[in-house]
Formats: sequence, structure tokens, C-alpha cells
Amino acid sequence: MPRPRRTRPPVVPAVALPLALLFALWTWPSAAAPTANVPAPNVPSPAVAAPSVTGQVLGSGGVPLAGVTVRFAPLASAYGVESALWEGREPEPPLAEGRTDVAGRFAWEGMPGMFRVTVLAEGFVPMTFPVLPLVDDLALPPVVLHPAETARVETVDAAGRPLRGIGVMARSADRSLFEQPEKSAWRPAPRRGWTDAAGVLDLVRGRGERLDLFAHAPGSPTPVEALGVRRARLVVGAPGSSTPLRLRGDAGGAAAGVVAAVPGTGWPVARLDGGTELDLASAGELLLVAGDGRRLRVDLSAAPGPIALPEPATVVGVVRSLGEDPSTPLAGALVWPSHDPGAAVLTDGEGRFRLRAGVGDRFRIQA
Repeated sequence: MPRPRRTRPPVVPAVALPLALLFALWTWPSAAAPTANVPAPNVPSPAVAAPSVTGQVLGSGGVPLAGVTVRFAPLASAYGVESALWEGREPEPPLAEGRTDVAGRFAWEGMPGMFRVTVLAEGFVPMTFPVLPLVDDLALPPVVLHPAETARVETVDAAGRPLRGIGVMARSADRSLFEQPEKSAWRPAPRRGWTDAAGVLDLVRGRGERLDLFAHAPGSPTPVEALGVRRARLVVGAPGSSTPLRLRGDAGGAAAGVVAAVPGTGWPVARLDGGTELDLASAGELLLVAGDGRRLRVDLSAAPGPIALPEPATVVGVVRSLGEDPSTPLAGALVWPSHDPGAAVLTDGEGRFRLRAGVGDRFRIQA
């Protein structure tokens, strides 16, 4: 991987700034021609040079690790993540990949946008820098890898028969195990997957690490849990009595491009690609996520009648400098809804941006 031409000290990857000082902002209901969010890596501004990312991978005792795989992936929007998981695939395929040198260092000269950096090495827990707004050269803090073991998860039905295709995700019950130098944002990469024909999924865990495991059955908003374990056999029953969740489209008709996810884990349990009803277990809560950035939390136990997502809005603005000349537009600045960094867009050569979001959303800027 080529060395960068420029170096800078570590930069805080995302900062909430006083938006009123930075851009003029207009929102209106999107009855006009809709404009979908465009992933920032696909809309580079011609005024922005290729920024670089550098970092170092260490083992126990601070020993540099050579030959570690480093992947750079565009960050997916919340809807993109949910849709990919619903389809049984990982949501963020890498855009570029390289390996660390003998000093454990890596470098990538890429493009402006919102990225995730993940490091993987045989016998170690993969680690990720989950949200990386890239508009200028960044020197990431070092990341320390920890030795890995296998956590086997089995999913069966009430009769003990293996269940294939059950979505399982894990969270660490021993977060202090992965504390990093400088208290940086590096953390274990998402540990999730789907059980095979034998109802088995092997996940990575740190040596001695305990996991909180969650298994999700399609149509059920309540996952099966096993907390603080190193392996588990989970009995996943069929969803109980179901209630159709009626969702109105913007014109009162069919709704499309909406994923229903479990709020606590973010795992999708249903998707509406057209029509008006989702047949779901009647207990628990759901988070509805639309492809245009809208979202709504629904309590199924309240037996809701037909519901509608919040009214969509188009956000148009101009990002300007806070320097000596506040009228100077900033090209290549990232703007995104604070709850969904994967929906970021880049300003054009005149500092302008346009994106879709829900009414009342807050935004962040990196320039």
C-alpha cells in the first residue's frame, strides 16, 4: 500500500457543529420530485484531493503485526444495512484492501466519503473503526488485536431439531477486554451471521470473553437471548399469535422500501416491498426504517391501527467557512443525519448539498 504524501496528527472523526453558523438550510415536504440520498463515496467533489488514512496494528505488549489485512468499506445507510441483513448478506463490501508492513503500519489514499476501516488477522479478533468521515488526511490511533477463540452457537426448535438460516448477533459482555490506547473508537467488528444446515454458527470471541447472544426468527420482534456465555444452544420457537401491522404509503396506498427491525439489536425481521401489511408477532417493539431516511418506532402490544411514517423532507443547504471570509463556500464537506452517518453526502464545488431525511432530524458536518 503506498505511503501517503502528507501526514497529520489524529483527528476526531465526527464533530457536531453549530449548523446555523455553517450553512443556510431549507426543508420542505417532498411532494416535489424526490431525491434519494447518494452514498458520499460516489459523489466526490472535483475540488477535493484524494485524502489518505494511516494507522498501525499492534499485538500484545505493543508488538507490531505484519501482514494484517486492512479493509476500507463505504459506510452503508441504516436502510442499506437492514436490507442487506434481511437478504442474508453483509452490508458493507470492501472498496479496497491491503496489508500492514513489517512495522505494522498501513496507508490508503482513497476518496472523500464516510468509511469503515476493519483489520483482520488469523487467530485474532477482528477490529473496526466504525465511522470514519474522510475529507482530509487522517492518522488513526494504533489498534491492539487480541487473541481469538471460537464461540459455537446452535439453534434448534422446541423439538430439538436444528434450525437453518437463523440470524445471530453477539455483543461483548467483557468490553474492558478490548480497551484501546488513547481510548480510541476501535472496537470488535460486528459478530453476526446465519446458522447453517446443522443449525450451527461459529463466531469469534476474545480469549476468555463472554458474549451476549441474540437469535432472531423472521417475523418475531423478540429475540432469543443468552447473556454472558461462551457458547450457547438456543431454542427458537415459532412466533406466537400474530397481528398484521398496517402501514400506509405517502398517498395512503401501498408502502415500499420499509424494513422492520428489532430496536435493541437492529436486526431486521420483515421487509415491505409493496403492499400495506406486515404479519408480525403481536408483542414487542419495532423500528421501521425507510429507504428515504424516515424512521418510526412502533409498540406492537398497543395494537396500533394503520400507521404512516413521518412526512418526508428534502434538505437543501450551503456549507460556508467560519474563517476570515464567512461567505466562502466549502466544497467536499460531509453532511449527514446524526442518527445515520451512512447517509452522508458531499457538498459540491459551491458548497451545496441535497439529501432526504425525516422532519426534525439533526445533522452533523465534517469539513
